Amino acid sequence: MKPEQPVDRVFELFDEMKRNFEERLAWFDEEIRKTRLEYLEHAVRQNKDALAEILSAIDRQLIETAACVEEYQRVLDNLTKLDEAVRAMGGATNQAYERIPGEDVAGVLVARIELLKSQGKI
Repeated sequence: MKPEQPVDRVFELFDEMKRNFEERLAWFDEEIRKTRLEYLEHAVRQNKDALAEILSAIDRQLIETAACVEEYQRVLDNLTKLDEAVRAMGGATNQAYERIPGEDVAGVLVARIELLKSQGKI
């Protein structure tokens, strides 16, 4: 029975080595999972911040566009009054001023977007 004892000890050592490898592998797998999770969470934060910046830029552009539409309407109204004054004095007027369709900023935006789409610009 003595020859089996060293063999048994060898198998015990193999089992112990296997357990050590499994523990290290489990630790390594957990570290990989944590690293991936950190990367994904960071990517989510970056994309979330990017979306917020983009929405902020869109909002700024819309506010600027609204101001432009108001200015356009003001200048067009002024031009119409000037044309009426010229006509009242017997002068020739130009009635070919482009009026932006739409009753409010949203309507103007929709009309301009449709125009740009029809021209293949967007």
